[in-house]
Amino acid sequence: MKLKLSMRNSSQLKKMPATKVFLCFTFSLLLFIACSSEKKHPYSDEIKNYLNQIDGLESKQNNRILIIPLNACSSCVKTTLEDLLYLDPDSQNFTIILSGRSLDDGLIKLSDEVKSKFTCKVDMTEGLRLYRTNISGPVFVETNESYVTSVVTLEDKFLTDVLKL
Repeated sequence: MKLKLSMRNSSQLKKMPATKVFLCFTFSLLLFIACSSEKKHPYSDEIKNYLNQIDGLESKQNNRILIIPLNACSSCVKTTLEDLLYLDPDSQNFTIILSGRSLDDGLIKLSDEVKSKFTCKVDMTEGLRLYRTNISGPVFVETNESYVTSVVTLEDKFLTDVLKL
């Protein structure tokens, strides 16, 4: 049993109605745009709402933000704060937000050192808890004007690896 395969040649393409050609072209274009555009993070709206309530944080084209909830897992927070202290403040190309309060004297000391070395936004109101952000430890967030494009949890990663320094 032989299968007969037919290929569309240019004469068959010329016979195809213009609407079919237009629809095929449009579908292909939409598929290309959808696959190549940035993806919106599932908690994007709530994270953006939280970021918008931080004093002095501007919605720029591309923001890179390190959010450190000081009342989160102390070993994760400690590692992130220690990583920050190894970085050069002149190479800081991201915003640091210290959110909440810690009762751990070691974390308080480390966060004070970070605040003295870097420009930080401090959220003592623990506003992060008011939003459904799914942030429970230190995270590195990247945004554009409209939404959050990426969130990297730093629980098992070094900050320098995430920043690619």
